[in-house]
Amino acid sequence: DVTTSYDLELADENKHLIVEIHGGQLNCYYGEKETTDVQVKLTKNIMNEIVTGTMTLQKAFMSGEITAKGDFKTLRNFDTLFQF
Repeated sequence: DVTTSYDLELADENKHLIVEIHGGQLNCYYGEKETTDVQVKLTKNIMNEIVTGTMTLQKAFMSGEITAKGDFKTLRNFDTLFQF
């Protein structure tokens, strides 16, 4: 029963990947959303490392490879919700 949203800004692609979770349903799309729980700025390379499992979002944040703002508990939960 998780309800949350992420704005993953792929800075080098000039795109925003919106990830919404509501009641067990996942909705992902490129576009804009006025408000999200967490806004993350990263590169396509870092995103690829996260989805291939060679890096976690938390590790990328702690190492300074990404920046984030918003609800940091939700940021930490990303790696639990999405186990690559």
